[in-house]
Amino acid sequence: MDELQRQQDEEECRKVQTRSTTTSSVTLPHRKQYWSSSSTAAQANILKALSPRKKGHSGRKSISLSDYAEDIIRLQFHKILSKKEYPTTIKLLSSLKSDYPDFPITSKTTLWRHMKMVQMNQTNQR
Repeated sequence: MDELQRQQDEEECRKVQTRSTTTSSVTLPHRKQYWSSSSTAAQANILKALSPRKKGHSGRKSISLSDYAEDIIRLQFHKILSKKEYPTTIKLLSSLKSDYPDFPITSKTTLWRHMKMVQMNQTNQR
């Protein structure tokens, strides 16, 4: 079957080459794709489920800090500096949790993001 198909393709190429002697570019015919009727019927019967509408944000609510909370972060940061320690987010978070147990930030990544926002707010005000 494959040999017969190859021979037919070669004959078509020869015919095209002899016909197109006046043109500079030779176009080769592409091999035809044959689809079986069983595969297309199986694909047509597959139904896709509709996704339900999103009712809201399923994650944690975003934390918005007041000016007082931002000042507390700055105060704790400067306390660590006054002890002549290198202030890391882990040290800052542990000191915030020990001094203020109801502080809204509980992860070091969130603390880092809010410190970055506090820094940007200060530079924009100058």
